[in-house]
Amino acid sequence: MDKLNILKKIEESGLDKNRIIVISGASLVVQGIIEETDDIDLSCDLEYYNSLNWKTKIGAFGIEIKYFDVFEISYNLYDLNQTIIINNIKFMNVQKCLELKQKLGRTKDKELINIYKKIQ
Repeated sequence: MDKLNILKKIEESGLDKNRIIVISGASLVVQGIIEETDDIDLSCDLEYYNSLNWKTKIGAFGIEIKYFDVFEISYNLYDLNQTIIINNIKFMNVQKCLELKQKLGRTKDKELINIYKKIQ
């Protein structure tokens, strides 16, 4: 998904935009760091997380996440101090996204971090 598709999916999702933060790859796409992503990772407060009637699975860092369609949501990365707002939607800022990707330690994330450092 590119930036326009991400924004459209979020708008059409029915999710409470005041209660979610778009994180990881989708945030980086919307901020122009990468061109596309396969899913939309979100975080929210625990109360909102518990209100979602979605399927669950274990995600990164061994944390339970919920998923539906292209969305995956957790509550462990919900930090309003590390966001920017685009189209009235909160997105994890680039620095925090890159810190998250560094913690994940995946090869594709290491490559992204190195590319980003070169253009800074």
